[in-house]
Formats: sequence, C-alpha cells, structure tokens
Amino acid sequence: MERCHVCRKLVAEEEICRRVMPVSQTRGVTFSASPGFSTYVHEAVVSLCPACFAAEEAKPLTWSQRALMVILLWLGWGVCTLLASALVRAVGGLWMLLGIAGGSAIWTMRRRRAQHAQRELPTVVG
Repeated sequence: MERCHVCRKLVAEEEICRRVMPVSQTRGVTFSASPGFSTYVHEAVVSLCPACFAAEEAKPLTWSQRALMVILLWLGWGVCTLLASALVRAVGGLWMLLGIAGGSAIWTMRRRRAQHAQRELPTVVG
C-alpha cells in the first residue's frame, strides 16, 4: 500500500497510477557584480490514486503552455516548409509528392498494426 501524493489516501498496489509531477521548488538570489534571480522546479515520479490521476489529466492547458505550443508549431511549420521547398528544387515536385504519400501510407500502416497488436484477443478456455 502506498499513499497518494495529492490527497494522502492509502491506495492498493493494483490501483496506483504513476505520474511525473513537481514536488519542490528552489529559488535563489545572487548579490554580486551581476545580481540575479534563479528558480528551479524539481520533478519526480509520484503515486496517485485513480481520482487524483483523473483530476490531473482533466486540467486544461495554461496560457503560457498554449503560447509555447503555438510558437513551436509555427517554427516547426516553417522548418518543414523550408525543407520541402529545398526538396522540390533538388528532386522535383512529383517525386516529393510520391515520397510524402508513400511515407504517410507506411506510417499509417505501422500505426494500425501496432494498434491491432495491442488489442486483447479472446482466449479460448476448454
């Protein structure tokens, strides 16, 4: 039996859910020729009861997380566009489209194969 990190309730081994969460925070101020301020959040794997795990999963994204996601998506789109344009110039548009279509088909096939392998197959007893 372990305790839930959030509600401190005892939880059986079968029901424990593990998640990486912030556990402590360190702050520091430096007084010198170049003064500064630092902060660090320490994270660790903690045990949660199913109710607290569901509550953590249901938390909405913060504004800073959304802004970071938009910036990263914008940068990623820009890098992909630059690479695709360089590939078009080097190889030719038709070959690039065939390569993207083939790669997408292979990726989809592998993903569906992995999903099929994860499904529980019925067992015959008797």
